[in-house]
Amino acid sequence: MFGQRYEPAQPANVFIAALNEEEGIGATISELSENLNAKRILVIDGHSQDRTVEVAKDQGAEILYQDGKGKGDALAKAIQCMSSDVEYVRHHRC
Repeated sequence: MFGQRYEPAQPANVFIAALNEEEGIGATISELSENLNAKRILVIDGHSQDRTVEVAKDQGAEILYQDGKGKGDALAKAIQCMSSDVEYVRHHRC
């Protein structure tokens, strides 16, 4: 998919589950921004102890915080925020 722009019929929300991903989250958000027709990019942070949130904000992402722990909880938080028909959920390392 990357290397060419993906344009769904309507803009999608992009959800990224992250925990202590300071080193890679900026590049991930940048690449998704350049290659997807994203209405907004939300990072669901698992209470990172590094600069994950700061880096994500610098790339223009909105930040949500998990209530619990684990990727499942992060995805549950993302589902609560869905507002469009097309959603794209991504884990930073995938």
